[in-house]
Amino acid sequence: MSLAERLWFPGRYPFSLWFRRRPARLALRDDAGQAAVEMALALPVLFALLMGILELGMAFNAYVTLQSAAREGARAGAIYLFDSSLAATPSDNIAVNDQRREAFVRDTVVSSMGVLKTTTPNFDPNTDVVIGYVHDPTLPTLDTRTGDLITVQVTYRHDLLSKVLSDNPIITMTVRAEARIE
Repeated sequence: MSLAERLWFPGRYPFSLWFRRRPARLALRDDAGQAAVEMALALPVLFALLMGILELGMAFNAYVTLQSAAREGARAGAIYLFDSSLAATPSDNIAVNDQRREAFVRDTVVSSMGVLKTTTPNFDPNTDVVIGYVHDPTLPTLDTRTGDLITVQVTYRHDLLSKVLSDNPIITMTVRAEARIE
């Protein structure tokens, strides 16, 4: 029986006839290591791409959380209740209420930062939260600052995971939120 017949009817012959060794002349064109070499070339690129996506996602999450914390702080400053019994004179009363409002805003920003680091060197509530007031000239000047615009600017230094680009990879993010004092 010829080789073609033996391969055509494999049930009658031993299984080993199907898997015969290649002739020596075909061994020079062997592709057995090709996949390993391709993987060795492509894996670092894929890993760098994955790390970049991860870093960008974490930085975007930090930015969105920081923006939300700034909005919460501006809202807290806008709804702060003015207490006219804190000081003897009206000018002192404004200063004392502003200090309390700003402390309330800082506490609100820190509590709204979620999983972000609220310690130095990433964040310092006393220097990285800047609070300002803008008076609307069309409104009368009131002791309670009703109608004024409160601006909360928050700065955060986000650490990157990989140190490929520099020895100290930090992204500094600054966000700003405004609200009208009620």
